Amino acid sequence: FLGLFNGFAYGLLFLYLDGVFDVFVVNNGLSYIGADLTYLNFVVGVIIVICIVPIQTWLFARSRKKNGGIPIPESRFLMSLVTVWGFPISLFWFAFTSNGKTNYWSCIVAGAVLGVADPLLWLAMLNYIIDSYSESGLANSAIAAFTIPSFAIAGCLAHAGVAMFENMTTTWAVATLAFISLGVVVLVYVFFFFGAKIRARSKLARIGMDIK
Repeated sequence: FLGLFNGFAYGLLFLYLDGVFDVFVVNNGLSYIGADLTYLNFVVGVIIVICIVPIQTWLFARSRKKNGGIPIPESRFLMSLVTVWGFPISLFWFAFTSNGKTNYWSCIVAGAVLGVADPLLWLAMLNYIIDSYSESGLANSAIAAFTIPSFAIAGCLAHAGVAMFENMTTTWAVATLAFISLGVVVLVYVFFFFGAKIRARSKLARIGMDIK
């Protein structure tokens, strides 16, 4: 499930490129170069991520200390419980201000919000997998199982995005993605609250439990 999400999240970056022409050139009258430069909002988002990742690191360290020094993989999602809402919020925001009737800066800022939520959750998932499989020595294999399908899904979404923006308005093309992203929110909460029970059923991911 984490691999499926990662494919969706990675695909969003390509889908954004698919919609740049329609949103910023056709709807808002920007030049091709100006439209391409709007992609820099993701750079701003990543800079913000770099600044706030230490907060998640501190939250994880505090959780580990309270648990007698044993890491709790689910603690990797503590910050994501809040930031994951950036997916549906930013996508709905982008969708319903993309028709050219609202200043194009609205879409740029919405994209920056997505640029914060996306890498933050990716880091949380990556660390969660590493923590879960570290004791069994299969962390590298688990990461491979997490990333390989992601690229295939992202590639498919890139092609689907072209059709979506050609046959749907920019509003409903992006709004469709926003509705799908609500499942991402559910996924994070499921792993945070039920992750330990899920891992307990695995002989390979039972970190911090009595492995026999």
